[in-house]
Amino acid sequence: MRVFLTTLTVTFAALSSAYAVEFTPAERLKLQPSAMEGPSLDTMGLRPGMDLKDSLKAIEAEFDQNDKNQQYKTKTESFSLKSKGVEINTTQFVSGVYILSTWYLPPGTPSPDKISGISLQFSSPASGNKLMSIARDIYYKDPNRAPTKDQIHKMLIDKYGKPSLEEWNEGIKTIAFARSSGRYVKCENLLDCTVALPQYELSNYQGGGFSVGNKADYLLRISIDRNNYDMSGTKVGAIHIKLFDKTVADRAAQADIAALVEKANEVAATAPAVALPKF
Repeated sequence: MRVFLTTLTVTFAALSSAYAVEFTPAERLKLQPSAMEGPSLDTMGLRPGMDLKDSLKAIEAEFDQNDKNQQYKTKTESFSLKSKGVEINTTQFVSGVYILSTWYLPPGTPSPDKISGISLQFSSPASGNKLMSIARDIYYKDPNRAPTKDQIHKMLIDKYGKPSLEEWNEGIKTIAFARSSGRYVKCENLLDCTVALPQYELSNYQGGGFSVGNKADYLLRISIDRNNYDMSGTKVGAIHIKLFDKTVADRAAQADIAALVEKANEVAATAPAVALPKF
C-alpha cells in the first residue's frame, strides 16, 4: 500500500511527476516510551515508542500468529511525497498488525470465555518503525462466564491508579487515565480526554500535530460495555482499550516527514532539466 503525503506545512504540494525515486530512510530519531509519574499506563506491556519486535513479543502469549482460530494480518505500506516534479517513495515497511480471534471454532471445540482483537500502528523506518497507537477489544457473550463491571473497574484502579475521568452513558462506563508532560492530569469531560483517538497518518499530523484532548498528551481510554444477554445489567459484554501518546507520535511524524522532504530536495537538485519547447 502506498500513502501519499500531498500537502505539507513547508509548502510542498502534490504535482504530477515523471521522475520517481524509492529509498529506505535511515533512522534519524531514537524514540523511546515517554517517562511518567505513577503506574505505567500500558496494555499488555505495550506502550507507544516500543519497537516492532518488542511489541509483537509482548502480545505473543495471547495472540499467536500460528493459531488457526485467529485472523492475523500484517499491513505494509510506503510513505510518499510528490514535490518539485519528483515523486519520493519509501520502501515498504510494516505499518500495522491486526489480530482478531473468533467465536466460530471447529465442531466439538469448547466455546471460549472471551474473544479478543488488537490493532497496532507503526511509524516509518525514519523514526525507527516504532509503535504509535494501540487499540484492543475484548468480547464476552455468555453472561455466566463474563466478569462484572465492578470487577473490571477494580482491576483498572488497582493497575493504573487514580482515573483522570469516569463517565457513565447509557450503560457504558468510560474510564480515562491521562498524563500531561508525564504528570497526572484531571479531565473535566470527554473533550479534555478526547472522544476518538487519532490514527497515525502523516496527513493527520498537519495543523499543529495530533490531539488526545484539551489537557492530555498521553491517554489510555477504556470503555466497558454492558452485556446484552445479562438481565441484571451487571455483566460485561465488551471492553475497548485505546492508547496514544501525542508527544511520541508528533516526534515520529516530524522525522518521517523530514526524511521525505530531505530526499525530495536532494533528488530535485539532480533531476533532469525541464524539457523546454523550441520557438
